Amino acid sequence: MRKEQSLKLFDSRNYDKGPFQEIAPTRETISSSISPAQTQRLLDSVWTDFKFSPDGSKVLVNTNSEFCIIADGMCVYNLYTYTYI
Repeated sequence: MRKEQSLKLFDSRNYDKGPFQEIAPTRETISSSISPAQTQRLLDSVWTDFKFSPDGSKVLVNTNSEFCIIADGMCVYNLYTYTYI
């Protein structure tokens, strides 16, 4: 993933200590879930938006491709593919 394809989480009370977690799935993590061609499309995509789940335990990352990423607090990634109709 490009460096801009990461999400750094900070504690606002301890901002000067840096991020307590960085969400940045690796090529290996991605390729274990989808085909090589899909992996490359996801790596080439731009992250466009993110949302936290109501309980704060997961982050949904939207991209400008057919993929979105859901990361949980332990940096486990689930990749979802959407087909346009």
